[in-house]
Amino acid sequence: MKTQMKHSPENIRKGLKLFGLLSLFIAAVLVTFGVGVAAAGSTTIAFAVVAGAPVSTTTVQEGSPNLLDPSISDKITEMFPSKNPLNHVLRQIGVVPMRGDNGTGAYIHKFYSIDARPIQATVAAAYTKSTDRSAAITLASGQAEMFTENDTISVIPPAGTAPGYEYNGSVETPKGTLQLTVLSVDRGGNKITVQATNAQRTTATNEATAYLPSIPVNTKFIRMGTALRESDLQTDAWADIPEDDYNYIQTFGGRFEATPEELQHLKEVKWDLSKIAARTMREITESEERSILLGMRTQFNSVSSNSPGKRYTMGGLLYFVDNVFAYNTSAGFKKTDYNSMMRQLFANNSGENLRYMFMGSGFAEQLSNIDEVQKQTSSNTPTVKYGINFTGFHNVFGSINSMLHPMLDLTGHANDALVIDISNINLVRWGSMYVKELDLSPIGKDLVAQALKEKLSLEVRYPSTHMLIKGI
Repeated sequence: MKTQMKHSPENIRKGLKLFGLLSLFIAAVLVTFGVGVAAAGSTTIAFAVVAGAPVSTTTVQEGSPNLLDPSISDKITEMFPSKNPLNHVLRQIGVVPMRGDNGTGAYIHKFYSIDARPIQATVAAAYTKSTDRSAAITLASGQAEMFTENDTISVIPPAGTAPGYEYNGSVETPKGTLQLTVLSVDRGGNKITVQATNAQRTTATNEATAYLPSIPVNTKFIRMGTALRESDLQTDAWADIPEDDYNYIQTFGGRFEATPEELQHLKEVKWDLSKIAARTMREITESEERSILLGMRTQFNSVSSNSPGKRYTMGGLLYFVDNVFAYNTSAGFKKTDYNSMMRQLFANNSGENLRYMFMGSGFAEQLSNIDEVQKQTSSNTPTVKYGINFTGFHNVFGSINSMLHPMLDLTGHANDALVIDISNINLVRWGSMYVKELDLSPIGKDLVAQALKEKLSLEVRYPSTHMLIKGI
């Protein structure tokens, strides 16, 4: 007869004690080799042990790299390499609606501007002195239109001042510059017939012997006031008529799609529908900025098989602005360049005395090396206009608020700058921004989708009040 072992409390305690001693022995052996394995039925559990070391973040990281959670910032750094200050400023000063402001519009947008009556003309064909007291003078294209009968003209030839003469009896005295008066205007032929009022005489006492002297090509005629007879009540009318220009309306757009599961899924940071929509909107406004800067006025038919049809692109600042100041990047932008730039920008036009400059980093560096600008920018607190920080500088010609425009660097214009006259530029919009939630379930897609569209154009009036500064 077999003796059965009794499961008394004492026997159980002895068994556990024996098992404990055996476990300690096995653990000691495993610790010696730095590895441990625990058996539980048919399941094997691996664990790491570092011999002779206390439990610490280091030992845990070495033994179980995925056990410790990292710290995660709540902030997502959105790396936008560019900004859209022009788009922002133009919206701040007010977007010009299409006529009616009720959502109706057209792809061709016309705008009118009117300049002051010109005062300077250029002789296009030389006149050689003869015995005639008057002569028809050909001017540069379209310039005869600025004159009316009885206007007086101050003559400035290319080589210097043309002398006028004053007579007192038989005494002849050189005095001042040659002056003319307009006898008639041939607008179709672009000519004016003129007579000298103070030309040299063959006989000092005889006014009838004053003949029109030779007038070389490129001589400047400066229009002055009229000289009427006592009995004259009026002179010829001069038509002051606005001139039109146009630009195309361009349709900008963007779209995003996301699955409901992606939006609902647990995330380490806040990345939701509002963030996705905001980034899509920012991409649209930055693409608009590039068109405001670089766009060419075109219309064309797309040959795309997916979306054929008519397209329009608007002309941007580089399309309209033909007032260009060039400087040599190798020689550097010197103080003489600075003064010449300010003169060309502000003189001979009736734009605002304060204008806004958007600079590439190369030009900004060149400009900052000029002592005059350096002193003004370092002593002045940045000016906040339209929600943007500008740095101001000025001289006798006018004042400029300037800022760095990263988009110029990104588009190959690091050594360039654009100066705009706020009073002669506007953003134009056809209707408002169109935002549409898309239902894609009819085509078998379970997606949250949104499309955005905006129709914009640009009015650039009085182009000589704006300037492109070009590094060559």
